[in-house]
Amino acid sequence: MLKLYGPRAVWEKAGPVPVLKVSPGVPSDNRPVVFYHGWSTDSEKQLSKALLMAAYGYTVFIPELINHGQRGTLPDYYCVQDYDRFWHTVLATTEEYEELSSFIAADMGCYPVVMGHSMGGFIALGIGSRYADRLNGIISMNGSGDWMESHHFFEQRFHMNLASHWTLRNQVEENTPLAHTGEMKDIPCLLLSGEADASVAMQAQQHFYNVLHQTNTRAEYRTYPGLGHFVTINMMDDALQWLNRISMR
Repeated sequence: MLKLYGPRAVWEKAGPVPVLKVSPGVPSDNRPVVFYHGWSTDSEKQLSKALLMAAYGYTVFIPELINHGQRGTLPDYYCVQDYDRFWHTVLATTEEYEELSSFIAADMGCYPVVMGHSMGGFIALGIGSRYADRLNGIISMNGSGDWMESHHFFEQRFHMNLASHWTLRNQVEENTPLAHTGEMKDIPCLLLSGEADASVAMQAQQHFYNVLHQTNTRAEYRTYPGLGHFVTINMMDDALQWLNRISMR
């Protein structure tokens, strides 16, 4: 019989990072998941996704990211002059994962699956390429592991022409998960994209998957015809079924 749990949510701190912890209402197996939110939103707006996962027995940690929520907001998240803040958030959040993973391992007794939507999907793959020994899997929803291809897409989308003088070019090129697929060869990965996504074009994720799958046969890629930049119930169902198949260490 399917077991459902009454979840509860509390704010905690992992070092300097506020983390919204959503856990089942009754004791369950240690199955932690980190969920990274997208650009321009915040942790509390991810509660519907976290509550769904908690109802199936997962403990979900939702970090508040720099430039969002409790850690300061921007007046306009789509101002071209602030474009670099997007990538600063991706890079800084990736670095913060080391302390967060230690906090979760001490609390839960194992490392989490790392999951995210949109910018959070970029971050999840960035973490996987850097901290492969500190996680149990990756789910990237409408994200990208080919950061430079996504950067070029953003240039076209927002009519920017940064060319070679872009100050973050070297950092993004060095840290793009596409350049570190070898480190990710043993990580279970689930990539999910809407085929009609006009915010983060799926071509970059498709290219990343093609390269990753050459060394990682545990990587899966699913696309959803007609779907834009959204997380649907079907997408969450696919993610939950996948989570139930993989084991925690």
